[in-house]
Amino acid sequence: MNSKDDFWDDMDALIPKMRKAVRSALKQDIATIDHDLAHQSKERKLIRTSLDFLRKKWILELIYIIDLLKTPFYTDIHNHLPEVNTKTLISRLKELEELEMVNRLVISTQPIRVQYKLTDFGEGIYELILPLLSFYSEKMNRKQRSDQKKPE
Repeated sequence: MNSKDDFWDDMDALIPKMRKAVRSALKQDIATIDHDLAHQSKERKLIRTSLDFLRKKWILELIYIIDLLKTPFYTDIHNHLPEVNTKTLISRLKELEELEMVNRLVISTQPIRVQYKLTDFGEGIYELILPLLSFYSEKMNRKQRSDQKKPE
């Protein structure tokens, strides 16, 4: 078995543990939630609003790149996402900043440089996305390996 297989085996084992830990942490909160129709409606709206934001073009990629690079400058982000036009990139970074997912630090040099860093909230969002990325990636890898084994 190679290290890539070991990684995916570790991920397969980790996801159920993460689910159990989250459920355990939320168990007390869930027990206190009033599950009447009005509350469910508010929760569904909150879920829809959250997912609508995360589905905006380039949001997930930005969170991923900022986490990957830790404290990238604007130019670093743009270099990693060259297909994003400047106006859109600036707009999405402002949205992330307004929702307190990233901190923006202006460095007074010539020229002025802007650096970004995920906040604790932004890191939490990234940590929620990572298992989805791993799960999907592994499913695609397994499908690809399965397709390669099929006789022509």
